Amino acid sequence: MFQHNQLEKSAGLKPVLLIAGTLWLKTVLVCFFGFNLSIQSNFDIALILTNSLGSLLLVMGFSFYFRETVNKWTLFAFLFLGTGILYGDLLYYRFYIDYVTIPILFQFANVGGLGASTVELMSPWDLLLFIDLFIAVWFLLKTKTRIFPVQKQVKRTYIALSSALIIMTIALGLVKSVHLFSESYDREQMVKSLGLLNYHVYDIALGIKAPLQLLMVTEADAVAITPQAHVQDQDTERNDLFGIAKGKNIVLISLESTQDFVINHKVNGQEVTPFLNELIQNSFYFNQIYDQTAQGKTSDAELMIDTSLYPLA
Repeated sequence: MFQHNQLEKSAGLKPVLLIAGTLWLKTVLVCFFGFNLSIQSNFDIALILTNSLGSLLLVMGFSFYFRETVNKWTLFAFLFLGTGILYGDLLYYRFYIDYVTIPILFQFANVGGLGASTVELMSPWDLLLFIDLFIAVWFLLKTKTRIFPVQKQVKRTYIALSSALIIMTIALGLVKSVHLFSESYDREQMVKSLGLLNYHVYDIALGIKAPLQLLMVTEADAVAITPQAHVQDQDTERNDLFGIAKGKNIVLISLESTQDFVINHKVNGQEVTPFLNELIQNSFYFNQIYDQTAQGKTSDAELMIDTSLYPLA
């Protein structure tokens, strides 16, 4: 009898668990088949299978936290939004082999001319991510008059379990990588350890933290260091190569999205790059450069060429 009463009390959570389970399944499939995550052990697999559960359940709970019944259309809105974020992450990853960050989201004004490129990134298999949206609409319309009540005791238990799963996710992530949060630039490790949703939440927190730190800057922190003072503080020891290029000029030509195969290549008898072909005859031409650019792309390429330093992974 007790077990039967407990089942009746939690019956209102069925649509919540169904929608959360659907998003969890799609997230896991995208992580395994959409992202090229480096899976090194069974522990990595366990992390990917569990790290999204707690956050998804906690978010879906907003459909009933402040009311006595589950708002089915709020659930659908979460499903729609979650699917959109997931698909956006997938498309972004296919192009950049990286994950969306908050600064990137504020650069959408720069992607006006990338419609054709975006279509090229899509696959017919992507439709599988949206099938459940149509099923959910059909289900909601079919059960239009049905009410899913959720009692206060069930709410408290639901929040406690969801929070416990999130804490467990963070703990397991720190077991996987002790320096997980101090090395947040390693976004693959963040996604693999914490899950996509938790990664986005943490990224939002980092985005908020930066301007807040500026508000708390003291006068001592704001003292400007002049270029002259900075140079004087540096080591002035010189080697045999110092001044070797005095009186000489170096002209560096950098081309966006250009590869070596077009050099000296002809189409219908016409040179593709006649100016560069001629320039190379009187230049040092390095045509075997391994691409080590990361999130910055163009700026990373300039950093590598100008300083011989690799950007962060």
